[in-house]
This record gives sequence, structure tokens and C-alpha cells, in this order.
Amino acid sequence: LSLHDALPISSFLKIQIWMKMIPSRQKLIPYFMWSIPLFFFAFQFILRLWQGLMMDKLIPQFNIDASEFGMLAAFYYYGYAFLQIPIALLIDRYSPRYVLSFCAILCGVATFFFTITSNFPLALLSRFLVGAGSASALLCISKIIAQWFPKELYARMIGLAVMFGLSGAIYGGKPVGILIKEHSGYTVSLWLAGISIGIGIFTFLFLRSPKSTEGEVVHEPFGWRNVKQVFLSPVILSLGITNLLLVGTLEGFGDVWGVPYMMS
Repeated sequence: LSLHDALPISSFLKIQIWMKMIPSRQKLIPYFMWSIPLFFFAFQFILRLWQGLMMDKLIPQFNIDASEFGMLAAFYYYGYAFLQIPIALLIDRYSPRYVLSFCAILCGVATFFFTITSNFPLALLSRFLVGAGSASALLCISKIIAQWFPKELYARMIGLAVMFGLSGAIYGGKPVGILIKEHSGYTVSLWLAGISIGIGIFTFLFLRSPKSTEGEVVHEPFGWRNVKQVFLSPVILSLGITNLLLVGTLEGFGDVWGVPYMMS
């Protein structure tokens, strides 16, 4: 019997409609590629926040005071901020696959050395490298969306990426704090280092750029000579100044000093 004879016609039509609603493999690939840097974007929030949860353990580990702990936290943002433009140029010239996989592994290795050392200068360098590696996350998401999705979906996919990515900031708070209490800060730090290295390896194995470039506008890779044009843009300058005024409260207080302040 054919499927038409075995099922009532109404049921057969429902099955046809249901099958058409299931995304094809080709339609799912862009979302899979988008999810890889998205996972690292969420994870780097945990790497950013766990230092604040470990304050009472890190101060005696490095034999530092509160001002030096603030310096330790700041070095993450030095790497994160100052490497934005160089990493963006590397992503544009090469591929998100190579840049993101290298940066994720770099974050893992730097976290590992931060965990095992009691040398304060090495700890500063480690946090700087973690910040530098984390700088690639959102930049790679932007590039992947531009490569795999239609132009009209760019804003939507960036918004979804930020929404899902910020879940890492949620899990980087109380859940990680519970893990630190149940196990030890040393053990949790090693887990975070291993996960970051694992993300880098997974990215290298699975993240790809689309083979078809039909309809894509061919342009010369963005270079340092274009940076001047960007900095002379009133729109870019106004957005940059706005973010400058927000970051001190959002990152400095929220990520570092907020937890001990609210506790005390």
C-alpha cells in the first residue's frame, strides 16, 4: 500500500506540512557555525567573573593588597580593549576558525598558568592574555553572521548572540561560586582552563567559512589605513564615548568589586 492509501488524506497533508517545517541540513549549518563562537562568547564571561569570586583566595596567593588586586583585574581589560582592533584585522584577513581556535586555547593556557603560579607579574601577564583571547569572541560572531546569514538578519542574530552570550555572566556568578565552595578554587580554575582549550580544539575541527561566495561583495581586507577613517567618524566616536562612560560601572564594579561590596 502507498502512504496515500494507508493514511487518511487529512493526516497525510498534516505530515507533509510538518516535514516542510523541519529545517533542512543546509539551513541548520549557519546556526551551527554561529553557535560555536557563541559558546565561547558565553564562556569568556565566566573567565572574566571568576576572579572576583576568588578574591579572598587570590590576595594571599599572590601576597597583594586591594589596590594590586584591582590592577590584576584591570590587566584583563587592557588585553580585551587594546587587542580589539588587531584581532578584528586578523579575522578579516584570515578566518574566524583560526583566530577563534587560537584565542580559546590561549585563554585556557593563560588560565592554567594563572592557577599554578604565585608570581604576581606572571599573573598579570596571564590575565592580560585571557583578556586578549576573549576579545575575539564577539568579533568572530559578527564575522560568522556576515558570512552565513542574509544581510537583513544581521541585527537579529547579533541581538540573539548577546542575549544568549550573557547567560555566561549568569552562570559565572552563583553556580561557579557554588563549585568553588564544594571543590576548590584551584580545581575549578583547572576545569575552566581545560574547557577553554577544548573549545579551541572543537572550533578548529568544526568551524568553517561558507564555500559559496555567490552574490558576496568582493572588497579589499580592512587594513590599518582604514582605521583613521573609522576614528574620524562622528557616529563611531559618539558610540565609543558612550561605551567608555558605561564600562567603568558595568565592568569595574559589576565584575570585580560588586560581589565583595554587596557581601560586606
